[in-house]
Amino acid sequence: MKILILGGETKRTLCYLNALTVLKEVEVEVLLYGFTNNKIEKHFISDDVIVYLHKNQILFPTSDIETYEEYIKINNWKLKKEPNREVNTNEITSYINASDADFVIFSGYAGQILKHPDFFNNHFKLLHMHPGDIPSERGSTTMYYSILTKNLFTVTAFFMTETIDQGEIVLKLHYPLPETLIDIDSWIDPLLRADCMSKAILRLNESNAKCEDEVSLSKDNNEEYFVIHPILKHISLLTFKN
Repeated sequence: MKILILGGETKRTLCYLNALTVLKEVEVEVLLYGFTNNKIEKHFISDDVIVYLHKNQILFPTSDIETYEEYIKINNWKLKKEPNREVNTNEITSYINASDADFVIFSGYAGQILKHPDFFNNHFKLLHMHPGDIPSERGSTTMYYSILTKNLFTVTAFFMTETIDQGEIVLKLHYPLPETLIDIDSWIDPLLRADCMSKAILRLNESNAKCEDEVSLSKDNNEEYFVIHPILKHISLLTFKN
């Protein structure tokens, strides 16, 4: 199996690449776009976050490597760099079309949506890890709604279509909440997505792997969420001990 990561200089890209380092049976290719200085943005992972990650056996970046290019090279992965920060370009889709990757995984910049028709009309499938319970939680910041409604973190891996958060479900995972308040946006969100991604890839790599039924989006079984209101976000965070 071959995976192509279409990623910007984002923490999610780093987490996805880090998760792929342990999947030795998977061939990896990286299309890094919109790069500026190619440096990996360093953020300290707090001790309480590390405790949660260890407790739930979630892999996290520990390398001192400074640049994406070095990180990719040390793992012997093929790298293509595209300076344009816009993802919906003919240059990017043409490169992906020429690749023999089985699956493309997108980890772009905040607010970007794949709109170019070539993303959905070709030989590859787009695997996406959504921080929420598909189909009932679609849209933005759904991880906080999972806290409010289920008292859990949920990530759903599914194949993207032109309709937002609709497609064939590969895997859905639920993660327990930490006992105390930790930084959800900076590390928990991308690391839980990366963990779900690696497990979804392993499932797809099985010879008899089957996906769930295609998601039904009738008004009876789903709701679309937008950016969570600060008050609702605060209420969700009251779940945790200070």
